[in-house]
Parts: sequence; structure tokens; C-alpha cells
Amino acid sequence: MNFHLEQRGIACTAYPGTGLTPLPHLHKHLEIVMLTQGETLAVADSREVLMETGDLYIAFPNQIHYYLDRLTPSRHNILIVSPDILPEFRREFTNFIPVSPVLKGAAQNPRVVSAVENMVDSFAASGKYLNEQMKGNMLVLLSELFASMPLEKKPAADTNLLSDIIKYCYENYTEDITLDSMARALHVSRFYISHLFGSQFHTSFRDYINSLRIGQAKELMRQKELSVTEIAFAVGYNSARTFGRCFRQLEGESPTEYRRRLVL
Repeated sequence: MNFHLEQRGIACTAYPGTGLTPLPHLHKHLEIVMLTQGETLAVADSREVLMETGDLYIAFPNQIHYYLDRLTPSRHNILIVSPDILPEFRREFTNFIPVSPVLKGAAQNPRVVSAVENMVDSFAASGKYLNEQMKGNMLVLLSELFASMPLEKKPAADTNLLSDIIKYCYENYTEDITLDSMARALHVSRFYISHLFGSQFHTSFRDYINSLRIGQAKELMRQKELSVTEIAFAVGYNSARTFGRCFRQLEGESPTEYRRRLVL
């Protein structure tokens, strides 16, 4: 699975939207989605649940999550909140994850609906006491959710280490990054890191680095300033031949063929 790490500087966001991202991602925030129209397949880590109108989805910090809308784009309210402003629930965020990421029929609870809508309205108004309003409504919302949403102990893998691994990859994938260099930087066994990629990320270290490099290469190709060979070196490959082979494996065509399609 290819995914990306989101770095969020703001403590709280809340807004209505249309269409949910199919791109797997994770961050250190709590993500809650109330579906107001449509259907979407909601995924948290490897758990897939069909989410329908009136259902609520929750992804805990550092869970890889994404959505696959059915037929037409969904309509929803989305909340993304730092757990740091909610120390009252630190135990839950630190030690547990939901048994299912989706709470069916959550919209039947008027307190849940009110808390979500209040946060969306407060964020749009951006008043003087925004953070206080957001926290108050989140406390109400989570109290209601956790009363009816079963939790279970997190897997044994260190979630802070998982986040550190992804961050290190993002910061160093254009360099000569290896399992050994990451192990030295993070003071962790290279064999344990390799195990985490397989057991938690469902990919290999090398495949993940290649996905980051090829993703950046595709962005550089859109800008047209650099040649294919220059792009290969810019994203971390030591030869255009290796770059071309990896690009074809991921995209099903050569870098030159991909660039040619961009201008058609």
C-alpha cells in the first residue's frame, strides 16, 4: 500500500465537503467524517466498512485511512482535530483503536449531530474563542461516540516509531537512503524496521521509497524544465536506467511515454 504522511500545523479544522480522498494517508490528528449523503467504502488500516448516509467514521491518530466513494461523490462534514487539545481522552488515543471505524446510524443521536454541526459552524465563523468552542464540542462528541463504539487494544507495534519511519522516508527519499541509514538515525534494528513495513504498511521498504520517488518525478515532469535524466537524479536514482525500470514497474509505461501523454 502506498500512502503519505500529512503534517498538520493547525489544531482543529471542520468543514463540509463533497467527495472523500481515495489516497491512503495518515497524520497525528483525529479524523471524523459524518456522511450526509451517498455511500463510501471507508478504510482504517486494513479494515473496510461500507459507510452510508447518517453513518460516522473515525480514524485515530497514526491510522492509515482513505475512502472510496460509490457511484457519485459523497457529501459530508469532516473534523480533523489534534489529540493534544483533548487530554481527557489521552488513554483512548494512546492505547486503543476502534473495533470498527464506522458507527452505523450515528445521525440518529441528536447530540452527535449537534456537536458536529456546531464545530463546522464555529470553524467557519472563526471567532475569538474558536479553540475553546471546538474542544467543548469534541468532548461532547467523543463522550457520545465512545459510549457506543467498542475499542480494542492497539497492535504491539510502536505507533510513534511508525510515524518516525514515514517522516524519515519523506525527508530523505531523494538521498541514498537505506534500511541501515534509517536504523542508525532512529536507533532501531534494520530487521525490525523491515518487519514493520511488511506487517503494518503491507509493502517493502524499497517499494515504498520507489513510490515516493516516482510520485515526485511525475510532479517534476509536469513542470517541463528538467530532462528525464535530470529528474532521475533529482529524485534519488543513481542512473536513468534504474529510474526508467522503476517508473515502468509502477506506472506501466516509460518516463518518456508518460511525459508525452502530458502534452497530448
